[in-house]
Amino acid sequence: MNSDCLNVVLLLGSNYRRSSNLKKSLNLIEKKYTILKKSRLYKSDDTTQKSKFYWNMALLLKMKKNDHLKHELVNIEKECGRSWNSMKKIIALDIDIALIYSIQSSSLECKVLTNNIDGSLHSLLSLKDILPGQPNIRNFLTDTREIGSQIRRRQINSVSIVELSSFHHHAP
Repeated sequence: MNSDCLNVVLLLGSNYRRSSNLKKSLNLIEKKYTILKKSRLYKSDDTTQKSKFYWNMALLLKMKKNDHLKHELVNIEKECGRSWNSMKKIIALDIDIALIYSIQSSSLECKVLTNNIDGSLHSLLSLKDILPGQPNIRNFLTDTREIGSQIRRRQINSVSIVELSSFHHHAP
């Protein structure tokens, strides 16, 4: 990997106009960055109770070190109708930076630069789809024994979404 490049894991979620907002965000992200992997699309209940459910997914990107990622992501959220009104819980699109890392070419080991993995279950399932197998990256995920009961409690499942099929590829 080029030493001027970083790997970035993004978490995307929407509880409003889910298909069109995720589709649009994927198009906008692909115009700026190289998408290396896409997780499956997960449907989960909306804990804000402002909508019936959320769609969540994760992306693994390659970017140049000098890119202004956060600024670009905020612009993409705005283009998809995101409002920062704190009283409004309808989330047209939310993009979070979960992880930034580089791969050391000499050892193929990952050097973690930013870790914002929050431990929320919808993120964990998406992250399991795309994170590399290096132990120092995989260790960020919580104990999988707890996941089964949380999936049932939060009603989280992987779904096949026809509208996003041209943009969505399952992780290997």
